Amino acid sequence: MDRAGDHLDDLGHRHRRILFTPRIASLYGYTVLWTLVLAIFLKALLAREIGRYAVVTGGSLLHGFKNLPGPANWGIWVILLPQLIVAVATITGMAGAASSAIILLLPGGFIAWAAVFLLLSLTLVYIGKYRGVEYASIVMALIIIAALVITAGYVFPGAGPLAAGLVPVLPDTVDFSELLPWIGFMMSGAAGLI
Repeated sequence: MDRAGDHLDDLGHRHRRILFTPRIASLYGYTVLWTLVLAIFLKALLAREIGRYAVVTGGSLLHGFKNLPGPANWGIWVILLPQLIVAVATITGMAGAASSAIILLLPGGFIAWAAVFLLLSLTLVYIGKYRGVEYASIVMALIIIAALVITAGYVFPGAGPLAAGLVPVLPDTVDFSELLPWIGFMMSGAAGLI
């Protein structure tokens, strides 16, 4: 059974990945391409194993965590507590990002616009009508993808730098506060399989 915001959340994750990757590329070029390949591999591996567990046992992975030996439900709490922190940070981060963009165009303060976006999001989830948001997101994503493909064609450095980016080396100036959230977004969706 789907929860009210699952569909909208899935759309958001797919489109954030499209936006986040150019930011990392602008910071590091192709030097961290290997992390993208690794994240995609790990996500596929997680999806396969979680699916395998469901087929073999007939239960969800959360059911498996619930039945781990030891104190009652300890495995669930190990998953749930970090997810609560991540959920709050993600939601407020998205509201803050939208607020940062809108204050460049319209009058009003950062906190006021962030509150407006949070209330609009809550209203949308409560009403449960996502078709307009879905179509707008798809159109925007297609425009962004087209722009990325065209830009990539213009700035493609050749096979050498691309191949060098597949070698697991971190740049000297790596900022983990930028890189780790990107890797997390690349793997997003795998947690939804739980």
